[in-house]
Amino acid sequence: MHVAAVTFARAAGVEPDVTKWPDLLRALMFGPLAAVGFRLEGPDALSDAPQRFAAAATAFGAIPSPALAPPEAGRLQALAQARHDERLSLLVASLTAAGA
Repeated sequence: MHVAAVTFARAAGVEPDVTKWPDLLRALMFGPLAAVGFRLEGPDALSDAPQRFAAAATAFGAIPSPALAPPEAGRLQALAQARHDERLSLLVASLTAAGA
């Protein structure tokens, strides 16, 4: 996600917790910056935001499926380690094992 968008999302309390959205993890981390991605959580969350965001990511063309590519899994594991984020590390490991 773009650093400025994430900064504003954090300040507004609408940054999505990627560990809560395993089916959207790849799109959230490597896909398009779509406004509806910031409606997954927070005071103005939309019930259909997950479906709308998945559709936006698919339409973008770079995220044809939620399955992580090996380089993406490696980057996310490195991020999890740098942040000492065990939840993200476990999620990436489970998604990598599921796709293997």
